[in-house]
Amino acid sequence: AGVPIWFEPTCIQKSVKPFISNVHHMITYTSPNIYELKRMNQVMTGHEIHENISNISRDEKVELSISLSQPIIHHIPHILVTLGRDGVLYISRDEGTGFWYPATPTELNINTVINV
Repeated sequence: AGVPIWFEPTCIQKSVKPFISNVHHMITYTSPNIYELKRMNQVMTGHEIHENISNISRDEKVELSISLSQPIIHHIPHILVTLGRDGVLYISRDEGTGFWYPATPTELNINTVINV
């Protein structure tokens, strides 16, 4: 008891398992991608979402992710939505909002080590 649990969905089908088995209230952190988040929301709310995520802008993905997270954040206090090339969105129940972090630019030379 008291140990934080991180749930990594790994795929759309597995993303709903904690909600079907009713163990979602034991999870502290989850890191779905936006497609897994969409499915998690559908299972939690019972509402089908027909938005085509693959054709929306980064800002629309961020806004949609915040919206999709609302029913989940009541049960899982920290959600880290991975958005691929559009970065990552951290949503915290404690903060009451989302924080978007951009992905590393592709032109960055990751072979260079810099000591700081």
